[in-house]
Amino acid sequence: MSTYVYGITAATHPSLPEGTGGVGDPPRELRVLTEGALAAVVSDAPEGLRPKRRELLAHQNVLSEIGTQGCVLPMRFGSVAPDDKAVTGVLAERAEHYRERLGALEDRVEYNIKATHVEEAVLHHVMAENPEIRALAESNRQAGAEATRTRSSSANWSPPPSRARRPRTPPSWSAPWRRRPTP
Repeated sequence: MSTYVYGITAATHPSLPEGTGGVGDPPRELRVLTEGALAAVVSDAPEGLRPKRRELLAHQNVLSEIGTQGCVLPMRFGSVAPDDKAVTGVLAERAEHYRERLGALEDRVEYNIKATHVEEAVLHHVMAENPEIRALAESNRQAGAEATRTRSSSANWSPPPSRARRPRTPPSWSAPWRRRPTP
């Protein structure tokens, strides 16, 4: 059976939390494959794995759980190896690179932050801080008020009447799929 890889850690990483399941329905049991100073958190890969919400959340949950106990190099969703031996082979082959990456990320945390702003508050702050922008905004406000007065004073004005569309006359030739009447 194929092996699903969640992430790579140091072999000294604490054991997996109890009750954490991997991808699949039912969730596959997690295990750790060790090769030298490195380890990979894996499970059996389910047949027909697709990036559905439940599976993506399961993958992320495993990474979050093992990440709370130490540094982990996360693998992308859907990282599947032919078998456990292939995973340990890659760990052995790329050991120096993975150890260097784990060392560089040790004692660091990744955050995803989304921020929004209240446009009115930002504009108020910017105008309060910069007199040139405040003067420009005031002149634009006055120009807008003047344009409104001009439009309201010409309330009797109406646009020219629109031209009605003329009905299309059929072409003098017949469409190729229509039969011409024979004379």
